[in-house]
Amino acid sequence: IGNAFGVRTDVLYTNMNQPLGRFSGVWCEVLESVDVLNGTGPEDTRILTLELGARLMIQSGKVGDVEAAKQILREHLRNGSAYGKFLEMVAAQGGNPDDFQTPDQLNQPGHRAEVRAPETGVIQSLDTTRLGG
Repeated sequence: IGNAFGVRTDVLYTNMNQPLGRFSGVWCEVLESVDVLNGTGPEDTRILTLELGARLMIQSGKVGDVEAAKQILREHLRNGSAYGKFLEMVAAQGGNPDDFQTPDQLNQPGHRAEVRAPETGVIQSLDTTRLGG
């Protein structure tokens, strides 16, 4: 549909029934995204972020291939410019970028539960709609 309307389009299929990162819930996921922009955060979230960002860079015509785009994106994460751009966007939308210097003081989730597995393993599926609802 996007291509039919002249919008360069790409698709990445992901399983939304699988956990991504360490958290579930909008606010926790925002904080985790900020971690990724600061060059940390969980590996699976960083990998998906780089894949999505690379596709956007290709669509914009800035680079011609995924690996070149990922190299640029990794550098933006490493040097802090990705996080800096995020803070600019927060300010442009009327938010206070200083709030993200101490995110623990921002709106906290109404419900919070930590679940620890009794042994090492892999979660094969999770009803994320029910959990996040």
